[in-house]
Amino acid sequence: MELHNRIDKKGMQQEVNLVMKSRSKHVDIRVNECSTIPFYDIYRSIIEDLRDINMWSFEYIATTFTRSLKLSNACRIDANLELRKIAEKVSKYYERNHAGTLISRVNNYLQEVANALCSLEHDVRELQVELNYRGNIGVSSGFGQLLFEWGISFDPYLNLPYIPASSIKGAVRTAYKYLCTRYSRNKEDCNNKVEEIFGSSTKGAGLVMFTDAYPVDLRGNAKYILIPDVVTPHYNSEELRYEKEVEPNPVVHLSLSKAVIFKFLMYYRPRNGRRINYDNDLVEDPSSISSTDDLRLIDKAVFLAFGLGVGAKTLTGYSQFKIVSYRRVCRG
Repeated sequence: MELHNRIDKKGMQQEVNLVMKSRSKHVDIRVNECSTIPFYDIYRSIIEDLRDINMWSFEYIATTFTRSLKLSNACRIDANLELRKIAEKVSKYYERNHAGTLISRVNNYLQEVANALCSLEHDVRELQVELNYRGNIGVSSGFGQLLFEWGISFDPYLNLPYIPASSIKGAVRTAYKYLCTRYSRNKEDCNNKVEEIFGSSTKGAGLVMFTDAYPVDLRGNAKYILIPDVVTPHYNSEELRYEKEVEPNPVVHLSLSKAVIFKFLMYYRPRNGRRINYDNDLVEDPSSISSTDDLRLIDKAVFLAFGLGVGAKTLTGYSQFKIVSYRRVCRG
């Protein structure tokens, strides 16, 4: 009986060894098949040590690789896990200390723009805004759209995420129109003011302009400019009607981190005889404004626009900012 047990144990051990050996060979084969995917070698060498690289170019390489993974059933690497790894790696690339060089470049760039505008006799204001929570800007286009199916506005030259000037101007324009209508009660007059100040097809270019906003600092315990995030759509088809038929599908993507500070410029000057009317300079307390004086109302509109949110998912707390610095650079 004892001999029989020893034989059984020996046989079982041999069987286990054969299975493990077989699995080992199978894994090796599948890894080799992964290496046939386009950009495999380039992608692997970059992802292991993600430093000093243009993220826009890296996205193209990573997108080609991960999409090929999804088409390759034989390759053992999971595409969704790979996307999560990419998001984590990109986030670490934009860690506070490593991003210092990029931030310094942005500050120099904005200073050069401010100097140029001042030399052209524009009135220039410098604003800094801080994210109250996470931020999503440009989700339908830009960096990340191909890779994560959830984009973020990204500057390929400065290698940083940013808030487009058009988004800022649109939000401030909407806030200005709301405030003007609230205080003056004259919709027609307010519509004319909006067109004069922000531009229209009939009035031409506006008097108020903005630059893109770039990250220049991190407050408090914030460590990263970009962080991995997830959105989970439940209803993937218009035909679904019942809660039990939903199909949760977590989508990994990148979001702007809480406490990231963005800097941009607001500038204006007379154009074709039109000008912004103002007697005083910066407003100390925008909440106290109840005047339709052009500049004072623009000041309050800026605070209101960023408080309500510039970007996506504002109703859930995303993309809402507070003004942390608002100063005059020069007066034309």
